[in-house]
Amino acid sequence: MLEVSGKVVALTHRELLLVGYLMRHPGEVCSRDELLSSVWGCDDLSSNVVDVTVRRVRGKIPLPVIETVRNIGYLFTTP
Repeated sequence: MLEVSGKVVALTHRELLLVGYLMRHPGEVCSRDELLSSVWGCDDLSSNVVDVTVRRVRGKIPLPVIETVRNIGYLFTTP
């Protein structure tokens, strides 16, 4: 569970790990490879699991806190 703007948002375990990782690296662009290795513990570069999980998190969190840095990865931003 995550609290955003006073509302509780239910996240899966992996979604919470992803958001937590990005939050611990504010202002840093985290590559898909880095996220795949650090959050999922694997190195299957053909996997789109990072993109899918980011999309699900964006659908649950009402604020734009995960920014896509095209062809590089993702960045945690504060609204």
